[in-house]
Amino acid sequence: MQNNPQGMSAKEIARYVYNVHNTLFHPVSFDEVSHSVISYLANSSRRKNSPIEKTLRGVYCLSEQYLREQTMMLDFTEELQLQVDTPVAADKESCKGLFDDFFEIPSV
Repeated sequence: MQNNPQGMSAKEIARYVYNVHNTLFHPVSFDEVSHSVISYLANSSRRKNSPIEKTLRGVYCLSEQYLREQTMMLDFTEELQLQVDTPVAADKESCKGLFDDFFEIPSV
């Protein structure tokens, strides 16, 4: 898709969605996709805190607030990877299984 600060027309967005969803084994009509995309954009742009806003008649873009929120999101993937990689030392008692009591070997 194009990176246009003024936004994209609803028809361009509908064409993009049509190309993404239309396959050889599951064809969809452009009119159906276009109608769905245009109604989604119109309804979504009217809502408060929507990521989509209307700039001109039939032209939509991502809202500045949504773009700011996306850039402010924190990335915890490295921290999560460190937690997975580091083994946790555990006691034998705390790692007992459900049936360990049944299969214990008595000490002699």
